[in-house]
Amino acid sequence: MKSTQTRFVLDSFAVIAFLQDEEGAGQVEDILREGDKGKNKIYMHALNLGEIYYNVFRVEGEKLANIVWAKVKNFPIAFIDDLSEGFLLSAARIKGTYPVSYTDAFAVATAIDKEATLITGDRDFMPIERDGKVKVLWINRV
Repeated sequence: MKSTQTRFVLDSFAVIAFLQDEEGAGQVEDILREGDKGKNKIYMHALNLGEIYYNVFRVEGEKLANIVWAKVKNFPIAFIDDLSEGFLLSAARIKGTYPVSYTDAFAVATAIDKEATLITGDRDFMPIERDGKVKVLWINRV
């Protein structure tokens, strides 16, 4: 029996927008709230969590980066740590085809693997969406 839950993948852009109360934060909050109620399933690859950490670490330091790490780990997110050969090749093919960061390629590979909608505001994902590789929920589309 197929789950009736809507599936989402958060990229680091969406989580940082939420944490910093930037444009799109309300959309991310709604999805997290629905995830908390079990109405949807939310995924994030562990590499994208690491990306959040290093961004906070670089700007705000280790103490706040550790706080953010713990906070995000408590969100209703299933963290994916798949580094199997097939998954790595999927991410590598995405990176080799599109001008995205390697960690963004892992977000896309996760969305493809989980048949989920990618949540982001990062315009680098536009060609991937346009090619029909992944469905994107834009949190700050103008």
